[in-house]
Amino acid sequence: MSEVFTVFDAHQLYYRQIELTRPSSMRYALNTAVVRYTLPGYGIPPGLKIADGINFLKNIPMHQFVDALNIQQKVFESVDLEPQQRRSYRYVLNGFLQWCADQEWWTNATRAKSGEYAPRLRVRKGTACKVRLTNKKTQPAYKLLEHEISDSLKLEFEGLHSFLTSADWENRPDRDDAIRELSFKTYKDGICYALGWLHRHQTPPFQNVPLEQLSLSLLDDIKVIHRYANWLETIRKVLPNTKLSRLCALLNVCKYLHHQECDPDDHYRDVTIVKEIRKLTKKAAKRGETERQKVDMSKKLQTRGNLFHVLQQLEKECRLRYNNSKVREEHTVAWSVQRYLIAGLLIFLTDRQRTIRELKLDETLVKIEDKWFIDQDAKQYKTGSTYGERRLPIPEILYPALEAWLTKWRDCLKPSHDFVFTKANGKALDKTATLSIFENAVFRVTGKKLNPHEVRHITISHFKKAGASDAEMAALAFLMAHSRRAQDEDYDRRSKQERIEPVLKLMFHSEVIKPALPMLEPIKLDEV
Repeated sequence: MSEVFTVFDAHQLYYRQIELTRPSSMRYALNTAVVRYTLPGYGIPPGLKIADGINFLKNIPMHQFVDALNIQQKVFESVDLEPQQRRSYRYVLNGFLQWCADQEWWTNATRAKSGEYAPRLRVRKGTACKVRLTNKKTQPAYKLLEHEISDSLKLEFEGLHSFLTSADWENRPDRDDAIRELSFKTYKDGICYALGWLHRHQTPPFQNVPLEQLSLSLLDDIKVIHRYANWLETIRKVLPNTKLSRLCALLNVCKYLHHQECDPDDHYRDVTIVKEIRKLTKKAAKRGETERQKVDMSKKLQTRGNLFHVLQQLEKECRLRYNNSKVREEHTVAWSVQRYLIAGLLIFLTDRQRTIRELKLDETLVKIEDKWFIDQDAKQYKTGSTYGERRLPIPEILYPALEAWLTKWRDCLKPSHDFVFTKANGKALDKTATLSIFENAVFRVTGKKLNPHEVRHITISHFKKAGASDAEMAALAFLMAHSRRAQDEDYDRRSKQERIEPVLKLMFHSEVIKPALPMLEPIKLDEV
């Protein structure tokens, strides 16, 4: 059996075969089909003679030629060639490939080498959302659904939307800045939970409210607020932070309903229900500082090293072929490249996912002197009012994938917007889609669960354990745009034992801090 490594080897064998059985025109057609109308897709220099083109075949491994028909079709689309000629040259090339596939050497010759193809993409079955971190039983949903919202309630939501998102902030008594659409959606969800409770879970002597009677005004009742807060805590057994989120949504409803009664500079201090809800939120916030949900940490990714293992695997998945040498469809490669970039930016920059979702080329994603940066003003990230404008450098290891994404792969997903990243259906990424992309990528590689925000916890805990200096931790806090207090109290996930370990070493094992024994004068004893 002849050994075949390159397309040149296969061409020579086939050429000798047809030289004995086919007319010379067939040999000329073969060379033209391969050199003129296929090799341009493999990067052949323009203007080569047929003989030089045949010699160029030595540069192409056989496993890269299995997709020659598709590559030839792209070359046809780039040149002005009559349909009949296209069919003839396609017929000739197809005959060459079919003959190769019948040979004994075909399987070994077309097996791609390790490192030239994407590894198995589906490592584990299922998705990250199936991983449960607690033993808490799943309870029936009670949120008011979109199709259950009556026309009159929709009008009330429109008024609330205008009140909270309007740029005319001077007419709002609390003088707060207008909120973003995503924040309004969060508040609306919280309100729908409360309305769903009124509709489905009232306990005697109170009756469930019919859908057509649901209104925001029903939430303007401190007794209703207290009953709902108590139900959340005792029956639903939600975490304090979840309760806090629900109450904040109701606080905005009451502000809206009473905004015409207040002095703009009084911040609703004379509105009883607003004061009561603020008291409830303070209690929930205080409980949230000490009471956290107990989760099975063995099901979560916990180390920074594992994050970079995930990233390394995602980078391999961006290759153009499967491990059986078949060329991957362009949209699947594009999705792999986007997934690698999203994960890479979140892991390297440890930033909030909003930054990644809202990237726009030449606005927040900029190239300055061959370096890529994320450039944001104070309104484009959560804590911008405190830290102002900022410029985050993108690590150079991501440059090749980023530039390939912007120039080629992004268009394969046919986005209908001008954001850098996109959903598979062409729409802009939202919070849920970004979460799903990252969580499922981590789960497929490691079998563990991790959401984007927990990358910040892992990073801070990692550098604390590594003994980073105060200056280094201060710089990390500034990079992540939060305070040192937040770094120590909110993001540091080290155990109590890990936190006291450094001082134990100093106290028990360090020679430096052992105090010198004092020189004592001899004791004079009285004579007996």
